[in-house]
Amino acid sequence: SKESAANTLSRMKQELTYGPWHQEKGTLFRQEIAAVAVLNSTAIQPVFSDSGCTVWMDGEFYNRAEVAQKVGCNPESDAELLHDMFQSADSRSALADLDGIYSAAIYTGNNLHLLSDRNGLRPLCWTRTPTGIAWATELKAFLHLPGFDASLDSESLEAFLGIGYLLENQTWLKGVQRLA
Repeated sequence: SKESAANTLSRMKQELTYGPWHQEKGTLFRQEIAAVAVLNSTAIQPVFSDSGCTVWMDGEFYNRAEVAQKVGCNPESDAELLHDMFQSADSRSALADLDGIYSAAIYTGNNLHLLSDRNGLRPLCWTRTPTGIAWATELKAFLHLPGFDASLDSESLEAFLGIGYLLENQTWLKGVQRLA
């Protein structure tokens, strides 16, 4: 239910206290604001459109002007650039040209696209839930999902003890993967 989802998101919000919750068109989004993402004080997130495309982003692009020119738009923020790119299938090919540190979630009405910079400097983790997919930039947010099992992932522990780091998409929590 919407009330249950709002309560869950409220608990997650208390864990991640970087920015406000947003509810628009029946969808709840959490905006986390990192110091690097506050460069443009006029940027409003998430970005919504009447076509059903919604973009949430954490981080920044270093080459927004260059990619915007290639795509043929004039966005005021990096999130708006992603939004404009997902409005046109032709523009999505420019994703490979993005340079920066970022993670993003783009919902296009039927599909959810999770993105991270090519080096994974701005992590984005995700897990399946009984009602869909949950994502966050910090693992502690998942601790507030109803029915979430916060068990240690034994494969991750074994990898860490064996080689000293986690592999690609592994996290410490069972069932939660890092976007690699």
